[in-house]
Amino acid sequence: YFDPAGNLAAGKKLFQEKQCNICHEVRKVAENKKEGPNLAKLKGIVSPIYMATALWNHGPKMIGRMKEKNIKWRKITDKDLINLMTYFNQGD
Repeated sequence: YFDPAGNLAAGKKLFQEKQCNICHEVRKVAENKKEGPNLAKLKGIVSPIYMATALWNHGPKMIGRMKEKNIKWRKITDKDLINLMTYFNQGD
């Protein structure tokens, strides 16, 4: 089984559009410390199982913090998820 190929540029665009960048950084050397973990450490290790586990374990806390910041929870499609995984795996 092989995961479908994602699009790095589309994943990078989604990261901005879905406002993930408000709390997360994806560059190894970040200018400012953000509230959420730096996702640069995920380079090369992201899989569908990894994403499902991360969202399951941390989703409730993320939703709470997003509500406090008045950020709407963003729905993503399966194609969006594949593109985001590609972006995380290949880095910025």
